[in-house]
Amino acid sequence: MPSPLRALAIAIVSLGASHILFGQAPDTRLDDAVKEIALLKRMMADQDRRIGTLEGVVRSQQRAILTITAMPQAL
Repeated sequence: MPSPLRALAIAIVSLGASHILFGQAPDTRLDDAVKEIALLKRMMADQDRRIGTLEGVVRSQQRAILTITAMPQAL
Protein backbone atom coordinates (compact mmCIF):
# COMPACT_ATOMS: atom_id res chain seq x y z
CA MET A 1 0.00 0.00 0.00
CA PRO A 2 1.61 3.30 -1.09
CA SER A 3 1.87 6.10 1.40
CA PRO A 4 -0.42 9.11 0.94
CA LEU A 5 2.57 11.38 0.37
CA ARG A 6 3.91 9.15 -2.41
CA ALA A 7 0.47 8.96 -4.02
CA LEU A 8 0.14 12.75 -3.88
CA ALA A 9 3.57 13.21 -5.47
CA ILE A 10 2.70 10.79 -8.27
CA ALA A 11 -0.62 12.56 -8.88
CA ILE A 12 1.03 15.99 -9.05
CA VAL A 13 3.72 14.80 -11.46
CA SER A 14 1.20 13.02 -13.69
CA LEU A 15 -1.08 16.06 -13.81
CA GLY A 16 1.85 18.31 -14.65
CA ALA A 17 2.99 15.96 -17.40
CA SER A 18 -0.51 15.60 -18.84
CA HIS A 19 -0.33 19.10 -20.34
CA ILE A 20 2.82 18.17 -22.22
CA LEU A 21 1.71 14.68 -23.21
CA PHE A 22 -1.72 15.63 -24.48
CA GLY A 23 -0.56 18.81 -26.22
CA GLN A 24 -2.82 21.12 -24.30
CA ALA A 25 -2.16 24.79 -24.82
CA PRO A 26 -1.13 26.73 -21.73
CA ASP A 27 -3.72 29.03 -20.19
CA THR A 28 -3.00 32.56 -21.41
CA ARG A 29 -5.68 34.34 -19.41
CA LEU A 30 -3.17 35.68 -16.89
CA ASP A 31 -0.91 37.09 -19.61
CA ASP A 32 -3.91 38.63 -21.36
CA ALA A 33 -5.09 40.20 -18.12
CA VAL A 34 -1.64 41.66 -17.42
CA LYS A 35 -1.52 43.17 -20.92
CA GLU A 36 -5.00 44.63 -20.51
CA ILE A 37 -4.10 46.12 -17.13
CA ALA A 38 -1.00 47.74 -18.65
CA LEU A 39 -3.12 49.19 -21.45
CA LEU A 40 -5.67 50.54 -18.98
CA LYS A 41 -2.89 52.13 -16.91
CA ARG A 42 -1.51 53.87 -20.02
CA MET A 43 -5.00 55.09 -20.93
CA MET A 44 -5.54 56.37 -17.40
CA ALA A 45 -2.24 58.27 -17.43
CA ASP A 46 -3.16 59.84 -20.78
CA GLN A 47 -6.56 60.87 -19.44
CA ASP A 48 -4.92 62.36 -16.34
CA ARG A 49 -2.70 64.50 -18.60
CA ARG A 50 -5.70 65.62 -20.65
CA ILE A 51 -7.68 66.48 -17.51
CA GLY A 52 -4.74 68.50 -16.18
CA THR A 53 -4.56 70.44 -19.44
CA LEU A 54 -8.29 71.13 -19.42
CA GLU A 55 -8.17 72.26 -15.79
CA GLY A 56 -5.40 74.72 -16.71
CA VAL A 57 -7.49 76.08 -19.59
CA VAL A 58 -10.53 76.51 -17.33
CA ARG A 59 -8.45 78.35 -14.70
CA SER A 60 -6.99 80.72 -17.30
CA GLN A 61 -10.46 81.42 -18.72
CA GLN A 62 -11.81 82.08 -15.24
CA ARG A 63 -8.96 84.55 -14.60
CA ALA A 64 -9.68 86.28 -17.91
CA ILE A 65 -13.39 86.55 -17.07
CA LEU A 66 -12.63 87.96 -13.63
CA THR A 67 -10.20 90.47 -15.14
CA ILE A 68 -12.75 91.63 -17.71
CA THR A 69 -15.57 91.94 -15.18
CA ALA A 70 -13.32 93.86 -12.75
CA MET A 71 -12.55 96.55 -15.35
CA PRO A 72 -14.63 99.70 -15.13
CA GLN A 73 -17.16 100.03 -17.90
CA ALA A 74 -16.62 102.95 -20.23
CA LEU A 75 -20.02 104.42 -21.02
